[in-house]
Amino acid sequence: MGLFNNAVKNIKISHKLYLGFGVVLLLVVLASSLSAMRFHDIRIIYEKTNLIYNINIEVFQAKSIDSNIFIPPMMPPRPC
Repeated sequence: MGLFNNAVKNIKISHKLYLGFGVVLLLVVLASSLSAMRFHDIRIIYEKTNLIYNINIEVFQAKSIDSNIFIPPMMPPRPC
């Protein structure tokens, strides 16, 4: 541990700042990439949910047509 402390003490302050900003930049890039991947997963889940919603509407309309009850078609949800 003493060897590490001596090595850190001997480094110029500018190099320490470069290293610190580099670590912060790396963490920002990592957080951004994880957020982008999660956003992609959420979009896929939204598309599947929207498909299931549309199928449910069509099944409901088919049931209402089958029972001779007129129900006007619902407006599809607006895309994001």
